[in-house]
Formats: sequence, C-alpha cells, structure tokens
Amino acid sequence: MKRALVIGYGISGKGAEKLLLKLGYEVAIAEQTVEVPAGDFEFAVLSPGIPQSHPIPTAMKARNVPVIGEAELAFRHLKGPAIGITGTNGKTTLTNFLAHALGGKALGNVGESLAAYAASDQSENLLVVELSSYQLETLQTQLLDAAILTNITPDHMDRYPSFEAYAKAKWRIIDCLKERGVCFIPKKLDDGRFSQVESIDADSYLQLSLKEGYWAKLDQETLALAFAVCQKFNLSKEAFFQALETFEKPPHRLEYVCEWNGVTFINDSKGTNPAATLYAVERIPGSILLIVGGDSKGLSFESWKEGLGKKVKAILTIGKAGLMLQEILTPYYEIHQMGTLEEATHHASQIAQVGDTVLLSPGCASFDQFKNYAHRGEVFKNSIQQLRRGI
Repeated sequence: MKRALVIGYGISGKGAEKLLLKLGYEVAIAEQTVEVPAGDFEFAVLSPGIPQSHPIPTAMKARNVPVIGEAELAFRHLKGPAIGITGTNGKTTLTNFLAHALGGKALGNVGESLAAYAASDQSENLLVVELSSYQLETLQTQLLDAAILTNITPDHMDRYPSFEAYAKAKWRIIDCLKERGVCFIPKKLDDGRFSQVESIDADSYLQLSLKEGYWAKLDQETLALAFAVCQKFNLSKEAFFQALETFEKPPHRLEYVCEWNGVTFINDSKGTNPAATLYAVERIPGSILLIVGGDSKGLSFESWKEGLGKKVKAILTIGKAGLMLQEILTPYYEIHQMGTLEEATHHASQIAQVGDTVLLSPGCASFDQFKNYAHRGEVFKNSIQQLRRGI
C-alpha cells in the first residue's frame, strides 16, 4: 500500500489524513515534538503552522521525499471554480462576504479545512478560499479562477526572516491562478511586476451611493475589490448590494458588544498585528481606551508611537508584550500595565467616561494567554457581561 506522512495533527493535519485515507494511502502521523519517522513515504504533507525549516520536513527532503502543504494536497483534488483570498488584514470578512454574495463555500483559513472538504462529496458550485502566507508557501496547483490580495503589511516576523520574504509568500497566490485567471489588488500595490493582475482604484472604481452601515461591514477599498470579483462572476450591481445588506460580519472584527453606563465596548480581537489596530482606531469615532498586547510575533510597534493619534486617551497593556509596549509607548500615551484581559477590561470600565469607547484591538497574537483570537474575544465579552451583572 502507498504510504504518506502527515506532519502536524491539528485541524489541517486531520483533514489531510482524512483525504489521504480516502485516496487509499496508509498514513503515518508525525507531531512536531516526535523524532523523524522511519520508513519509506511517497510524499509528506506539512501542516501550515509548521515551518519548512522544522527538522522533520528537513529530514524528509534530505531523503528525497517530496514535501507538500495541506493546501496543495487539497488543491490537487478540489473541483472548481474557485476564488482565492489573501492579505494581511481583512481576508476572513471578505471571504465570508463573497461566499454569501456568490452562493459559494468558504474554506481554507476559515471554516472547514481544505483537505477535509476535498475528502467530502464537494457539492458546492463555487469555492471561496482564504489562504494564509503559511499555506501559500507550498502551493503551486493552478486552481483559482480569480484571486484578491487585500493588502500587505508586516506580520509573522517570528516566522519570516524579513518583510520581503513574507510579502513574497503572499504574492504566490498569482502562481495559483488558471491561465485566464486574474488577481485583483489595490492600486497602491501594483508596481508592474506581475501579469494576471488588475489593480483597482477604490475612489474611481466604486462611485456608488452607499448606506452608512455598509462601511461597518467592508471598507471602501475592500468593497471595490469584492465588487470587481463579483462582476467577473456576473453578479449584478443590484444583487451585490442586496448581499451586502443581508451580510453579517464574522465576530471579533470591530464587533459591537454593548453600551453600558454611556461607554461603548468594541471587540476587535482579530486585530493581531499593528496595522490592524491602527485601522480599528481610525474607524472608531470619539475617545478610545485601547487594550493591546499578547504575543508580538517579533513585529515592530514603532508605527503606534504617533500613529494611534490623539483620540486614544489611554492604553492598557496585557500579556507577553505588555512590558515592551509600555516602554515604547509611555512617552506618547497614558499607559496602564495590566496582567490579564479581565483586569484590563475592568480597569478600562472604571476610568472610561460617558461617550468613550473601550476597544480591544491587541495588535498581537493571542497564544500567550488564550487558545486563539476567538477565545480572547469571548473572554473580553464575558468580562463585560460580568461587569454589567456586578460580578
């Protein structure tokens, strides 16, 4: 029987195992901490959270065993048509919106794993696939009819040696386009290096009258990119805005939690890099008490020194990066060093005044204190509910 090795056994690894078993392979599993498995393998499947420099994939390559990613395994067995979405920020909301607008299935870095879906009956007519830089590193199959690259700002500097290396991984989405596929990008990203690219100028491309609430769902640039893709798939303007009207944004992304004692609470736990926090602060009117911190991922926070602006009344720091952020930002802002998110939420509610907004937009990963960003967001919301109940 053919043998394949799955490296990593989280959601992606389990999905890869499911697909490989369906394809008739005997599957061996290697966790990150185990020794290099013995035996012969036709190929190895690497989970996206494990870097290619890890000892196990390195050893497989030394033994001339091909190493592919879980996404690449799935791409070889998925049925199109398909749209790929990547970028530093905004890709999950955009993926969900396009699936909603076009009647497709959201997959990849959101929802069901790619390989698990590839092992199913694949009943959907259109796939909308969110792809992280980790997944794109090993992708090469040309499955995509269209793609969107939303933006590129520094992130995951604990994995990549430079911003250029991170950006290169993001641009690999173009390599996954079919011959007549096109990747839509903001005009500011178009430097003329790539073919199969259409740059979108949001100011001139989307001259449409929008209801005020639409901007809370997708910003103007993202709306323009979404509209361009929907036009490629022959969705009318009327149907596009009807879909926008009925679309519900995923949680933890500038999510309104409540207003209590005249103070608004906003959960932006998905803001896991400095640019995302700057964006969140820009979108919220009025004075802000900002909760930040977590695992910094090796990122620079120099842009926060003056970039957060005068609307930020105070910053409450939490987690592993708390002390570092305090040192960087103390000359510019009122800083409150807190231990936990619960403590920060409670303290923010005490010092906030009527009309203020308490914003959780950490600018950091969550893994130092939480299972993931969703867990962090739920802890924030639960802390607010406990405050309201007087617990």
